[in-house]
Amino acid sequence: MNKKVVISLIMLNVCFMQFIGILTEENKSATGFGFAVSKNIDCESCSKTTSILLSHYFKNGFEIGYEKASIEDSDIGSSGIQLGYHFKNDGPNLSLGYFQGEIEQDSFSLIDVEGLSLILYSDDGMYFGFLKNKLTSDYYSGEIDDESVKIGKMVNLSESIFLGIQYTLNLDNNIEEGNIGLGFGFKL
Repeated sequence: MNKKVVISLIMLNVCFMQFIGILTEENKSATGFGFAVSKNIDCESCSKTTSILLSHYFKNGFEIGYEKASIEDSDIGSSGIQLGYHFKNDGPNLSLGYFQGEIEQDSFSLIDVEGLSLILYSDDGMYFGFLKNKLTSDYYSGEIDDESVKIGKMVNLSESIFLGIQYTLNLDNNIEEGNIGLGFGFKL
């Protein structure tokens, strides 16, 4: 498994995990279900990554999310849980998150992933975030630190339907090797 495949999975894992918290007004709670697709825009050998997301945002600002992702035409996938807290303000809003998951192949855990996220976002759904991930693997006998930035926009199309787009750049790569992600989902 090459590094680009691992990075693609991680970028999508944190891609839209905090979508309900970004889209929900302060002092309200909501649950959401979504789908996301991501693709490295300058890697011909990289396949699309797709995921299913479930998230709940509590009135007090906490959010918990679960995601299951897979790479097209392969037996490589990932799953993870993210906990986050949203600070809603009159100006920019802030979300702090913690992510824990694993990347697996044929139901065999290859890499454990742990990460932190810091996201600044506006009330209209525009956001900018920084991600710091640590990858640990007994199988590959190693540890990788990974940092990336993301910018995106989440939009409520109606009271219960949302759409999102995001560009994520791994700070170890050049700008041509970023990921573009699209998300679609429902508030329940």
